[in-house]
Amino acid sequence: MKKLNLFLAAASLALASSGANAALVTVSGATVNFSFDDDFLSPLFGSYSVAGDTLKFSPTTFSVEKDSKGLAKISATTPLITVSAKSGYALNGLELFEQGDYLRIEDANKSTKVSVLGQFIVNDTPASIQPADLLNVAISADDYFEDDNLNPQTTIWNAVNHVSLSSADFATVKIENILVAGVKTDTGLNLAFIEKKLMNLSAETISFAAPVPVPGAIWLFGSALAGIVVSRRSSLAAR
Repeated sequence: MKKLNLFLAAASLALASSGANAALVTVSGATVNFSFDDDFLSPLFGSYSVAGDTLKFSPTTFSVEKDSKGLAKISATTPLITVSAKSGYALNGLELFEQGDYLRIEDANKSTKVSVLGQFIVNDTPASIQPADLLNVAISADDYFEDDNLNPQTTIWNAVNHVSLSSADFATVKIENILVAGVKTDTGLNLAFIEKKLMNLSAETISFAAPVPVPGAIWLFGSALAGIVVSRRSSLAAR
């Protein structure tokens, strides 16, 4: 059954990436494999690697900023990622961890805003991506220009999503990311900037103990013992 399920997972991934220039890749973790179509992976997600059972993306250009009235956004969605448990293991959960930073300089209170949006879609079931804390740290434009000792630093944001699975052989994942930066007014000095620097997709697995093979000598002993019992019963019946 496990082999059939893995075959079906591979087949669905192949159908989803059936274009002429499809570039299916499979990267191996400790107890799972991650498979996806590399051709449909946005450059915004940067390079990828695997450590343990975590597929890591390292974005370098996934950012947006706004310094005049209006909104600006940037978005990208991963191709379908199939996470398959290796022999002797099953999937017990998936976790998405994302991290980045932001900077808000504003001429008036709440004249800027930044947002982290998107969806973590596991087996076609979406869950909203939201930062763990409010993105409400802002620097006054007056302080920025008047305080020579003020050296503004970006503020780190994190977002975590977790989905439980019940001893699954495989799961499919898509990750939709949206970053938004906005300025409310066209007067004064305002800046809204936000970026994503890290995206980790981690698999949680459980192991199954392999059945212990019975030595051939045990089988021979059992057969001989059964033969003795049958012979004994036949002897008693003949008396």
